[in-house]
Amino acid sequence: MIFMLHRLAKGNEALHNAKQYVDDVIHSAPDALLVINRSGEILSANAKALELFGYSHEEMIVLKLDSLIPARFRQHHGEFVNKAFGSAKSQPMAGRTELLALTKQGEEIPVEIGLSYTGKDGELHSIAAIRDIRSRKQAETRLRLMSKVLEETSEGIVITDNETIIVDMNPAFCELTGYSREELLGWKPSMLKSGRHDQAFYQQLWRSLSEHGHWRGEIWDRRKDGRLIPNIVSISAVSDSLNKVSNYVAVFSDISQIKEKEQRLEQMAHFDQLTGLANRMLFNDRLDSALRRAHRRGGYVAVLYIDLDGFKQVNDRLGHEMGDEVLSKVAKKIKQVIRDEDTAARIGGDEFAIVVNELTQIDEATALTARVLDYLTFVVDPNGEAIPISASIGIAIYPDDADSVESLLRIADQAMYYCKHHGKHDYCRFTKEMADLDKN
Repeated sequence: MIFMLHRLAKGNEALHNAKQYVDDVIHSAPDALLVINRSGEILSANAKALELFGYSHEEMIVLKLDSLIPARFRQHHGEFVNKAFGSAKSQPMAGRTELLALTKQGEEIPVEIGLSYTGKDGELHSIAAIRDIRSRKQAETRLRLMSKVLEETSEGIVITDNETIIVDMNPAFCELTGYSREELLGWKPSMLKSGRHDQAFYQQLWRSLSEHGHWRGEIWDRRKDGRLIPNIVSISAVSDSLNKVSNYVAVFSDISQIKEKEQRLEQMAHFDQLTGLANRMLFNDRLDSALRRAHRRGGYVAVLYIDLDGFKQVNDRLGHEMGDEVLSKVAKKIKQVIRDEDTAARIGGDEFAIVVNELTQIDEATALTARVLDYLTFVVDPNGEAIPISASIGIAIYPDDADSVESLLRIADQAMYYCKHHGKHDYCRFTKEMADLDKN
């Protein structure tokens, strides 16, 4: 008998320990757990449930389950409880619809609920596992917002993995590059290289990303149709929880219109609007550069100063519109005869000038001048009223005649006037006698 009582005591102790262990597991579970009977009465609640709803254990076990849901949903809650107990079918949390729970303070909390069933003393109980999903809902809201921003922003955005393989992009990036989403996925942004940037440029870019985690600058890319597009690009490295780069995010802002405006301003600032030739400012700059090169390398630089013969008659007899046409024609003819490395400019009115670069012999300048003179000899005859056009050209040579921009232009101008006063339709190189005549 004593032995049997001992075994019974041991069994009760083991049962008590097992029950205590189960209670400890339930009360330390990460989700809120409620034990409910068929009448919807709360029989037990773990620590997480008390924390979630804001009740003490004593307050909780005198409540019915519908006290924990917003009033607007309570009307049909009893039917739901009866149906659930009637089927007694477990419903995992992953398969449940999101619901709203009501705290003691009146706050509505989005939750997921999973149901399971157990029996005690012949009575069916339901165990409701309740998970607070506020953080997840907030994350989903942020994700939807970011997705909307990505979708709607006008800047092109592309996301790559840490090997720079494209994993996502927004519609604006597809529009910017001319490629579809399917054509871009799995490729690298380097597929857009224009060839305008050298290896040193990309090395500096990656050095900045490696050292600072970001880079910003101007990149020219090539669209699918072959057209070059200038962009301001901001690239940022994204790190994971281990502080290792997991992704790169690049934002592309198309600055084509800005570049076009800059080019128009450049054109207006440095080029004659009628003829498209350089203006005096750009001409002087190009001549100065030519003189510096010649000083370093040796050789000659020639300045040709041109004045049109007969142009005044065109303006007087045929009007300024026809005069503008003649000036444009003269500019085209000059462009046809000079070399790519030379610079032609309209100095003002019907006066033009040419910088002839990197000459090894002075005779090269006179040969080119003769061709220019030939090209600028033609007749204006719009209405049967022929007006001959020709040119008087003065030549000055660096370093023989002068060694500065101002001096070369001045003496080339003197040579041109000497030529014009001695018969026109000719060219003359500057001589000391011309300077003496000018003084007299």
